[in-house]
Amino acid sequence: MDVDVPPLIETFSLMGSYEIDAIDIINESPCVLKRENVMSLMRAANQKLRVVDINDSSFGKDFLRYVLTF
Repeated sequence: MDVDVPPLIETFSLMGSYEIDAIDIINESPCVLKRENVMSLMRAANQKLRVVDINDSSFGKDFLRYVLTF
């Protein structure tokens, strides 16, 4: 849910100093996440982002283009 996103962003932002190799963002729930929240999660994961799997087709092609260039 969207209310869970801010603590995840904070956690991802703090992970830079830890020995974590990769971050996967996977949403298999029927809940729809706001596009802005997903983008913020991806930015917070930064270089450690490995997989983004979101079961929501409403993000569209612009979102996919951003993910591919991220």
